[in-house]
Amino acid sequence: MNNSFFDFELFAVPEKHFDKIEGQGRSGIFVLYTIESDGLSEQEYLSAILKPEPLSLDLQKDTFFLALQTNEAFSIAAIMQKYDPKYILLFGCDPKEGGIRLQLTNYQPITFQGKHFLSADSLHQIRSDREKNDNRRASALWTALKQIFVNLNQESKG
Repeated sequence: MNNSFFDFELFAVPEKHFDKIEGQGRSGIFVLYTIESDGLSEQEYLSAILKPEPLSLDLQKDTFFLALQTNEAFSIAAIMQKYDPKYILLFGCDPKEGGIRLQLTNYQPITFQGKHFLSADSLHQIRSDREKNDNRRASALWTALKQIFVNLNQESKG
């Protein structure tokens, strides 16, 4: 039985996106998100999501982040091998496009082989819903993020 959640061997390391990755990643968080246009509004929104207590995360300092076009393929295996994140957040990214064979349900964090995964709708969709006074996605996201980052806060204090 194969217990790997990758669709390919780890020795295949495409570095296609490495030059587009931003941030310092000091908290072991890697964020991948889809963009609608130039990506600046999604990046600003992501920064606003991560900033409030109890998360208190700085997008530039605490995370590595990568903006992708919708349905753009990416390699979680390559990211894991180069950056070794503890937390992988996917916004609008199809896990299968990244070679993830885990069954990820939006807003339901899972831990597999010591890595914490969270998949969610695109930042554009979450923001658009909020502007229409529909807070269901934003609320589900906030609940999931707090659940995940209780671990991060406990680790940094311990």
